[in-house]
Amino acid sequence: MNFSSLGYESEGYRDAGRGSLDSSDAAESSGRYLRMAEVNPGSYAGATEFPAAVIATREKHIRGVGMAAEGRENMAGADFTVADEGDELEIDTNATINGVVINTVSADSSVADAI
Repeated sequence: MNFSSLGYESEGYRDAGRGSLDSSDAAESSGRYLRMAEVNPGSYAGATEFPAAVIATREKHIRGVGMAAEGRENMAGADFTVADEGDELEIDTNATINGVVINTVSADSSVADAI
């Protein structure tokens, strides 16, 4: 019997995991860039509302990209876990299938020999 079509393609999950890690790195890079942006309230002729709004918005975006980076890292971890568990399942399944085929052939041979 040919069971070669019964396969688990774990590389797709690993590719997705790598893509998630790349996205996480990009989000972290954006966060570093945002942290470098400084607002000098004195540059706005004493107007404090605008610089305060810019600072608040910057902080909100820093938190957002931090959460995005963490979420993508979690997704990558899940993708790699699914790929690894799928590989283990495939190994176990192949061992079981091969055991069944070997046992079936041995049983058939005994019957054939007896006849």
